[in-house]
Amino acid sequence: AAAGPAGVAVGRVLHRDRPLRVCRNISGGWEWTEYRRIKSAILTIRQSNWQDSEKDDFVITAYGLLNLMNTALFSMEEMEKAIDERRIHQAVLPPQERIARLWDIAERAGSLQDLCITVADALEQKYKERLIEAPKADFVDKYIKAHGNDKIAIVVPKAYYSDILRFIHPDYFRDDHVICVTANRFDFHGEYDAILCVGEINSRRFDPLQCSSVRNIDVLLYDCEEKVFSYRRNKQKKLVRNLNRRIGFTESTNR
Repeated sequence: AAAGPAGVAVGRVLHRDRPLRVCRNISGGWEWTEYRRIKSAILTIRQSNWQDSEKDDFVITAYGLLNLMNTALFSMEEMEKAIDERRIHQAVLPPQERIARLWDIAERAGSLQDLCITVADALEQKYKERLIEAPKADFVDKYIKAHGNDKIAIVVPKAYYSDILRFIHPDYFRDDHVICVTANRFDFHGEYDAILCVGEINSRRFDPLQCSSVRNIDVLLYDCEEKVFSYRRNKQKKLVRNLNRRIGFTESTNR
């Protein structure tokens, strides 16, 4: 493994001859067993026969908070301050309000109440851990400083991440060398020296396993995210091997 810009151990993954550096020791996330328990509870609720709009509300809210806790580059306190000061879109609800909504729905969840409580409690505990600190934020700060004037694209899941970062770290954006973009709006034709993906993110427009826009891609992963990422990476490697075999077979038969 090589050392990252913040002295963080990283591993190298080759895809189409392009190195992908994966940060493996961002601490503070869910352990895999706990994360799987939460995801399983949400999935069970989603697939249940609970015929009520509150089921969809609970599931969407829970998934949103799960993603936020995994990918936030800011503390929950900083996010809620940005919301209070109207620095981000008014449709974005404070995390504390979203958690309160989960507890409210859990009270009326009937036979699914225990599962709803499991999810709400886990998210509330992680919210409290994230209230005044965000483990990934430290890495980002050191990463940007280490890259100097390099052109960096920070890939995030939601547009309001950029608004919050500009609110709490305006110095990151004083010139044009750092941009913050959602995966769905990533520009493959942009000129970057480095790409920093804030979590286990993949969409139709951006997937760190398939992106070939730049040689230097860093992906910030908690333990629970690394398990999912590794599964996708191994699946991708298998696909590439199979495609190579098919191409080789085609070439040999066409001679």
